[in-house]
Amino acid sequence: MARKKSVKPTSQQWVFASVFVRTASPIKALIEAYPQYSDQPVGKQRGRAKQILSLKGTQVAIKDLQGEARASQRLTVDRHMAELEEIRDLAKKEGKLGVARAAEVDRGKCAGFYVDRSLNMNVVTSTEEIKARLEAIVEQHPQMAALLGLTPSATLPPGQEPKNQVEVVQTVEQAEPLETEPTE
Repeated sequence: MARKKSVKPTSQQWVFASVFVRTASPIKALIEAYPQYSDQPVGKQRGRAKQILSLKGTQVAIKDLQGEARASQRLTVDRHMAELEEIRDLAKKEGKLGVARAAEVDRGKCAGFYVDRSLNMNVVTSTEEIKARLEAIVEQHPQMAALLGLTPSATLPPGQEPKNQVEVVQTVEQAEPLETEPTE
């Protein structure tokens, strides 16, 4: 089995790769690495930059530099927490307490102190099922009947039979608004 020959980039290819990784512009990379192309027409610059990009040495240098860039920018929990702490402290100094609070909440979320939960219930329920659930709630917690606007069968006068286990006392549209005292 033949071994692949490792390609070492030239110094100009390293410069080209460095500028290309930093700016994503092959023409800027060409002009910085190969200044003799600076006075050439853009078409020639583009063609030469494309040629240099296709060279094995340049490709090796670009991959190496991109790997280093990714590693140096890799987000870690510690780095993230430190950044949020810095934002919080700067916001406190500037008197922006809302921003400081938000940064602190984000730190808490990052640390796992807060859990965002959402519940999506797309359940089609029949009227009978709803009534059965309400009856079970009122049976377990008779005090809930008043909150739900229901009269549990236990509160009916003796000898009177309910039409259903639970009777609806009044609907939301019929409910009278609560009287509240004005606050001053």
